[in-house]
Amino acid sequence: MNISITSVGTATAIGIIKCLRKINEKINILGLDINDYGYTAGSVLCDKYHKSLSYNNQNYIDNLVSILSNEKIDILIPVHDFEIKKIALNIERFKGIQVILPNIDSVDLFSDKYLSCKALNGIGIDIPKIVSDDYKNKKIARKRICVGSKGIRILQNNQKCILDDDEFLQEYIDGEEYTVDILSDLSGKPIIIIPRQRLEVKAGVATKIKIVYDEKLINICKRILKNFLIPGLCNIQFIKKNDIYYFIELNPRFGGASVSSILASYNYIENFINLKSIVSSEELLNENLKKVKWGSIITRYYQEVMYIG
Repeated sequence: MNISITSVGTATAIGIIKCLRKINEKINILGLDINDYGYTAGSVLCDKYHKSLSYNNQNYIDNLVSILSNEKIDILIPVHDFEIKKIALNIERFKGIQVILPNIDSVDLFSDKYLSCKALNGIGIDIPKIVSDDYKNKKIARKRICVGSKGIRILQNNQKCILDDDEFLQEYIDGEEYTVDILSDLSGKPIIIIPRQRLEVKAGVATKIKIVYDEKLINICKRILKNFLIPGLCNIQFIKKNDIYYFIELNPRFGGASVSSILASYNYIENFINLKSIVSSEELLNENLKKVKWGSIITRYYQEVMYIG
């Protein structure tokens, strides 16, 4: 089986590579990234590597399809938010290659933080209140379309600000951060749902994590998945305060620290690459939840890779 992963310079991609290496099947991994070979750890960890174009290059899709065709790729796993949107928009170009993503309408919705907050609030999910500039308490200015925590400004009480056209304001919620890692079948039914508390975060990626069984949070995620078709991998972020979970964002991809949920359960990346043969049910979900080592603490560290040019 030939699998290609984009943006292999990211922690997200390296996590997927680690999981693929543990599968008892011959898998050839083709890494793609905008950097030269050896200038990202992920490039060295792959069986083969191609320097690719940036997602904002007008020839990005043509170049990507050509590489995948020439390398006889069976499965493409995009991991960068902007790449995912570009690929979802051109999904018809990837015939014969398994690319599991939500449709472009869902990708568009969840890439826009303002629209996704409004949509989830509309189905009864709590969100940090969307406010105006005259809101007197602490608030955040947030870009509607951004990656991770980039594009967020914290504004103190009564602090006025001039918003850019692509920004909106929300009340500031000071609480515990949670990310929920999810794998769903092609119809959007969850196969596994694993909440984890982010105990320590460096450069936007969790480095100390606690795997937490929380039925309330799991049920919130079930409600989201029932209302929006999100096949394959996704992660949903929340902030908890006074026993209320406030939705922050949903990313239709493997997360930067999602490998911690796999470490504490089972290698569901194997399920992901064979997703066409899996139909989930409440019984299957409950069986998989029993495999999770709830209460586990996962810590992360850097590991060096050398390339001799």
